[in-house]
Parts: sequence; structure tokens; C-alpha cells
Amino acid sequence: MKGARSADGSYLTLTAGSSVTWTFTAPSAGAYKFWLHFNNTGQNFSAAVTVNGKDRDGGITVKNYSGAGVDPAQAWYSTNIWPELQAGTNTITVGIPAGSGNSILVDQVALTPMSVETYPS
Repeated sequence: MKGARSADGSYLTLTAGSSVTWTFTAPSAGAYKFWLHFNNTGQNFSAAVTVNGKDRDGGITVKNYSGAGVDPAQAWYSTNIWPELQAGTNTITVGIPAGSGNSILVDQVALTPMSVETYPS
């Protein structure tokens, strides 16, 4: 879809009851920013998140900042959460609860130091 930042323009479609897991290597234990670049042309909602198998309270908010009637190619945004990670391998899963009726497109994620203020290009 136009507007996706992935190298080849591809993206994942997450619908109610689906999830995707990423594995990251953190150089040291501590807080990081986990960035999600997404497309949401529907209602605002919170997707479920687990970090290393543990539910994260509040999940991650995926808002539709563009409102109704906007070209979907213009509805790409980013958001982040601040998980505490262990040194070495970590997993983060983002899912949409079954029965929610929500869906989003996801084209990129990033893990950055807390000092990073905007989604990395």
C-alpha cells in the first residue's frame, strides 16, 4: 500500500484474533522504546502486548489520527511503548483481541534507546 515505509512496500494485516511476534536483542537490561509503524483507518483502540511472555498493562494505543474519509495511503502513523527488557534476546507480541472488530496494517517496528524522540527513518 502506498505510504508503507518497508523497503518493498509490504505490510502485515492484523485482524481480530491475530498477533505477530518480534524477537530483538537488547545490548543491556533496561527501558527501551518499541516503535510500531501502522495504518489505522478505523476506530482508535488498544492492541494487546506481551513482553517476554508477560502481558503489558494497557497494551499499545493505535489511533486513527486522520479521521473518516481520508485516503488510506495517508493513514500511516507511529506510536511507542517503553518496555523493560533483559540483556540479550527478548520477544514482543502485538495482537488484536478476538471479537474486537478492529484491524491495522503494520509495516515496520523499531527498538531504540529511550532518548530517541521520533520514529527512526
